Amino acid sequence: MSRRTVLRRLLHLVVLGMLAAVVLPAAGVRPAAISLYGVETAKGVDFSDGTLWTLVLGSDAEGRTDAIQLVGIDARSGRAVGIGIPRDAWLEAPGIGKGRINEVYADPRGGPDVLAKVVAGLTGITPDLVVELDFDGFLELMGTVGEVEVRTPEAFVNDGVVVRKGENTFDAEESLAYVRYRTGLTNYDFDRSANQQRLMLAALRQLRAQEDDVGFMERATVAALDGLQTDLSPTELYRLAQFLTTADPGSVDSCVLPGTTATRGEGASVVILDGVTARRVGKDAARDFRLRSCPES
Repeated sequence: MSRRTVLRRLLHLVVLGMLAAVVLPAAGVRPAAISLYGVETAKGVDFSDGTLWTLVLGSDAEGRTDAIQLVGIDARSGRAVGIGIPRDAWLEAPGIGKGRINEVYADPRGGPDVLAKVVAGLTGITPDLVVELDFDGFLELMGTVGEVEVRTPEAFVNDGVVVRKGENTFDAEESLAYVRYRTGLTNYDFDRSANQQRLMLAALRQLRAQEDDVGFMERATVAALDGLQTDLSPTELYRLAQFLTTADPGSVDSCVLPGTTATRGEGASVVILDGVTARRVGKDAARDFRLRSCPES
């Protein structure tokens, strides 16, 4: 690591601590656009074994988690995996019962720890962190990252945003329209989850490209802390920011858990996941951060 990089990261730590002291006590004034929690049942956010599993959620105006991605990073190898879970997956949640997974987070009996347990039961991997972004949080962070290049297999139009088959350049608003679209896709929630993974990879490439630009990480910190609700310390947040950029965009595997559509309750459309495949994918990912068992879409 160069002397310039060391100095920049030290400056980042100082800025992060100052911002946390100013912003975090006022978190109750503005609704949190980004929520970041350590999971009670996990090993903690000490990064001692060089790996990190984060459950990344994107929520709508009603608090339903319409984007659910389990992301793992191995800092030693630079490898990363993303496991997408369709929002309509019908699963058992402790203390709640059976229902759609996208309703667990906002349920008064649920929350991040309960949702983490559901994901652990499905994949065999317990997340260390749960991060939830609403529309404002997503737009703020993507606005800081800047325009991203995304290659997508299907063309569609959503909220006036034209998505072409092949290469696309998206700003923050266009990125939101891209990851939210589902009704016209071939496989609905499965394809939307795959699109979410494509955007996350594009954002990672852009973050890695700008990591050493003077002032970039400080701007990203401002965007993250403005409206942040978290139980992590400023030091843990700084270490997390460093950890995330260890992932090599060229060494990322992604998979959307397979399943079949069905109806439950009063004719509600749900997804019944293939539990055996989900556990196999999770075991694969936890072993060496590769997804050899991911079925082809």
